[in-house]
Amino acid sequence: MSFWRSMTKGEKRMITILALINFFNYVDRQIVFPLFHNIQLEFVLTDFQLGLIGSAFVIGFSLTTIPLGVLADRYARRLVIFGGVTFWSVMTFFSGLATNFKSLLFFRGLVGIGEASYAPASTAMIADNFPQKKRARVQGLYYVGMFAGGTIGAILGTLIVYYTESWRLAFFIVAIPGMILGISSLFLKDQRKSHPSKKFSVIPLFKNTAYTLIMMGGIFVAFTANAYVAWGVEFIRRYVDGNFLAATVIVGVTTLIASTIGILLGGVIADKLQEKTPAGRIILVSFSTLLSIPLLLLGLTFTGNLFLFAFFFGLGAMLLSFYFGPMTAVIQDVVPNNLRATSIAIYIFIIQLVGGSLAPAIVGRLSDIFDLRIALQIATAGQLFGGLFFLMTAYLIHHKYFVVEQEDF
Repeated sequence: MSFWRSMTKGEKRMITILALINFFNYVDRQIVFPLFHNIQLEFVLTDFQLGLIGSAFVIGFSLTTIPLGVLADRYARRLVIFGGVTFWSVMTFFSGLATNFKSLLFFRGLVGIGEASYAPASTAMIADNFPQKKRARVQGLYYVGMFAGGTIGAILGTLIVYYTESWRLAFFIVAIPGMILGISSLFLKDQRKSHPSKKFSVIPLFKNTAYTLIMMGGIFVAFTANAYVAWGVEFIRRYVDGNFLAATVIVGVTTLIASTIGILLGGVIADKLQEKTPAGRIILVSFSTLLSIPLLLLGLTFTGNLFLFAFFFGLGAMLLSFYFGPMTAVIQDVVPNNLRATSIAIYIFIIQLVGGSLAPAIVGRLSDIFDLRIALQIATAGQLFGGLFFLMTAYLIHHKYFVVEQEDF
């Protein structure tokens, strides 16, 4: 509470609006996954084809993140956010009008393009408008909207399709709030601290060893996270004992609470560790990523007991969520000020295109070959490499084996 009271009215207004937009960003993004079963029945699809629906979004998202991030570094970030939010909300509405599998793929890809505008512009806005010592905690508040939106989107989609048997209605409902919030972004007061220079190049970012290693770790985390996002609800439907609706709500609420605690607690711990060592934030991310693996695997195993499943999965989600607030702050710390939005855009582009976009389809294909449980176990085990890359980054930062030279950018 003292942290919240220390903010100015303008800071509170900014983080509230940005977190709310992020909330509906992820509601729109995740609403499709609890609809998988009904979509599969109507369009007669395999698990691989269902996975492609998730991959279409991530591919559209990934391919446009960099140009939209550069746009946010060079022009008014408020306008970039407004345009993106409005566009993805309209495309979400159109998703409900899809008449076949290909048209649904098309509209979900366009939703991804709209959402690609948001993270680079909004995280750079936070970096420029909040002091460095508070940055991980503020980013944590911002990412609470992500986890809350993703979880509520999954629960809301389940409720709508359970009671109405209409997957189309879910898209129509969640599209409306985004259109309203897009307008609110026009009233944000953005104090930009960095301005685009005539000499603009992103090539030196890839010479930054710490930044490159962070991206390598992010690829594996993105793969695991997108696998659970795409297939989590369907996994509950197929394997967890008990009423499907009740199980989805219980697991969803547990995950929401655990992830929110993880994001907020992770931000606080990361900022405290950062005061002791320059590698404090990334050290926390490294160990929390690694420790989440056995807990998630236990959750996938104890599906015969709903509460054991929710307990282990919730703990795993809490530790995994430590990643979000600190990681953005780590990236902002190791890149030049004038490339903050662009560096986030490139990071998202790489991890989502290489890791995230492949996850839904690959897990779907593995599910067709083996079963969904084995597919998710493989995806979870791959996270080990992510944690190891983060540890390598921590070593570099702690021993100061890299330097950000502003004049080179």
